[in-house]
Amino acid sequence: VRKVIRYAKRNYWRKYCESIGEETEISFVWGMIRKMNSSVWSCVACYCIFHITCIQKWAKDSIFLVSSVTDEDFGKKDHPWPCPKCRYEYSPHQTPTRYYCYCGKEAEPAPDPWLLPHSCGQVCEREFKPSCGHRCLLLCHPGPCPPCPKMVSVSCLCGKSSRVPRRCSAKAWSCAQICRRTLPCRMHTCANTCHAGDCAPCPRVSLQMCACDRQRTERPCASPEWHCDQVCGRPLSCGNHTCERVCHTGVCGECPRAGNRSCSCGKTKSVLPCTVDVPTCGDTCGKKLDCGLHTCSMRCHRGACETCRQEVEKTCRCGRYSKLLPCHKEYLCESKCNKTRACSRHQCKRKKRFLCAVIQFVCVNELTFSQSRSVCVCVCVCVGER
Repeated sequence: VRKVIRYAKRNYWRKYCESIGEETEISFVWGMIRKMNSSVWSCVACYCIFHITCIQKWAKDSIFLVSSVTDEDFGKKDHPWPCPKCRYEYSPHQTPTRYYCYCGKEAEPAPDPWLLPHSCGQVCEREFKPSCGHRCLLLCHPGPCPPCPKMVSVSCLCGKSSRVPRRCSAKAWSCAQICRRTLPCRMHTCANTCHAGDCAPCPRVSLQMCACDRQRTERPCASPEWHCDQVCGRPLSCGNHTCERVCHTGVCGECPRAGNRSCSCGKTKSVLPCTVDVPTCGDTCGKKLDCGLHTCSMRCHRGACETCRQEVEKTCRCGRYSKLLPCHKEYLCESKCNKTRACSRHQCKRKKRFLCAVIQFVCVNELTFSQSRSVCVCVCVCVGER
């Protein structure tokens, strides 16, 4: 056997040397031989093959470049590194350190002239993708495994037809008959031909009850749940009150007045029957007023807080004058407005304590032979004082 292998190697390299010509240097030939026997690594995404020393340097440089972008990440080694070809990302601990064959069974596979370079010569036995339960029966090979060639007996997509033998990689088939599976509405059946996956939503219309079972209307069967605009009104668990929520699904829940309740200002809590109102605590209210700057100084009370009456320094609209006024009032000075009206010729001249809404502006130009004159008619209506 050794003589046969030696003879085959000799003939192979003689033919190879004859094919490259006599002018090729012997160092180039030995370089090719060394490359065929050097350690390699294969990407799991694109199956591209790289020398393991090259990919180790690539991973190290990639991690360093990413970590040196900002000062915060400088020196960190937990950044991923990408495949040079497909940019599939690997974590730092996935950087290859050992040389494996294509199927990953044998580490440091010995070169064999009768086998594919970097192959261990054993059966691949990798799972097919997508997984079907079978494994690849080819010898250790580069690249992805072919589609599963196993023959299996399967029925059609809708399950009506009898089983037929088909390739595992193409076992899904349609019998072209009407599906007729019951749709989620439980009133109609699927009218599409034999198909994969769930049936399409029901396209028909039927009478559907609302969530509180008070109103009925025609709606698509695909969306049977709908809510009317009436209050639920169902009695709550306490037996004293009714649900005040608008038409809803599910249970109404507990009575909102049951359990631990707080007073109007929210500072004290007490457990009382749902028929008894929580008394005021007598402390200062302290809620934010509508102005958003001050808090209510009244004692704990029911209902809305009054308007803010605290005096603050207010500035008028034009920003010229300021005055102490209650917080809820606006300061309007007596100065006249100098803004130009829509005619672009005259000023407003109204006091800024009024808001002038211009209803109509008409400019009439009357030209005579001796002189030209323009008459501007401006109609302005006062809205009133704020």
